[in-house]
Amino acid sequence: MTGQAILHAYRHLYRKALRATHRSSPAKHVIRETIRTAFRTEPAYNFSLQRVKNTEDFLKRAENEAGMEHRILKNLLHVRYWQHHGKRDNRLMNQQTGMASQIRKENWAQYDATLTMFNDSLHLCLR
Repeated sequence: MTGQAILHAYRHLYRKALRATHRSSPAKHVIRETIRTAFRTEPAYNFSLQRVKNTEDFLKRAENEAGMEHRILKNLLHVRYWQHHGKRDNRLMNQQTGMASQIRKENWAQYDATLTMFNDSLHLCLR
């Protein structure tokens, strides 16, 4: 994809995700940070036009009705919200032993693997 196509993909995904969540306050911030980091860290050759199109269609279906797509998006945003806010809470980290922090890392690895398989099965680019 060219630079202009990547910019358009970023804008379209951001707008459709905001519409799908009805611009709710915590969700719009999580969407902004997630899309921003994805487009900043991934190289241009990793973006597929078909995956972006499928993701736009997924977000449109999540916007139009409160079905399975809407619930999946809501849960993804909820998990990302607490994933980032859990890192900021130092009380939780200070109370954890080495075993507890290892379990948390393994849980996030399993979550990321599940999300990767979901994306591969539907040819999406959700994070």
